[in-house]
Amino acid sequence: MNSYFGEFWDVPSTEGASQVPTPVGQKCLDCTEEIAKGDRGYIMPAFRSPAMFELLPVHRECQLLGVIGHNYGWCSCTNYQGLSRRQAALELWDQVARATR
Repeated sequence: MNSYFGEFWDVPSTEGASQVPTPVGQKCLDCTEEIAKGDRGYIMPAFRSPAMFELLPVHRECQLLGVIGHNYGWCSCTNYQGLSRRQAALELWDQVARATR
């Protein structure tokens, strides 16, 4: 079952998912910055070997960056337009949000 943290946001991946406490202080699986109070995201499996995995948090914006960032020019090909990976993820989130209003 899917798990998310932070305030609910209405996207298909949170439908039927379990809300868990925000893992404040843990590092994001993607950008490696610490999860802060008020952040939103998912709990994802991170495989350490074929037989072992652990569940780790990822910011929702970082997850989006890994899925569609290249389509919008927010990717390693552009060096994230000079921003950190986390900053680029936040910019992408804002860009997509503006486009879908």
